[in-house]
Amino acid sequence: MLAAMLAIAYLPPDTFPPYLLAFLLGFGSGAAMIPYSIIKEVNPDNAKGSATGAMNFMVFVMSALISPALGWWLHMRAGGGALTLDQFVEANSVYVAAIVLAAVLTLFLKETGSAVRAAH
Repeated sequence: MLAAMLAIAYLPPDTFPPYLLAFLLGFGSGAAMIPYSIIKEVNPDNAKGSATGAMNFMVFVMSALISPALGWWLHMRAGGGALTLDQFVEANSVYVAAIVLAAVLTLFLKETGSAVRAAH
């Protein structure tokens, strides 16, 4: 996702076919399923459904809030005028930063696999 988003945001538009970058971005976004596996591993059986529901709620609420907020920010950056390519690049930098932050936060996840269970 990060490579595709960097290419979309910062490379000249004719460097890669847009459909290729869109495919790579969509393929990479499959990583969004990883938190559901983590929820299954770290929660007791009686809380897995609630934890999954809370995760779904957060995903859809954040999506509902982020899209209008980004649109408002773009509108403010344009000063009510026409949007420029630079303003879209700046907006995409928010997504790049979010992907980098997510990658950094994964470093703080604790291993819960069979090797850890066997050590106890």
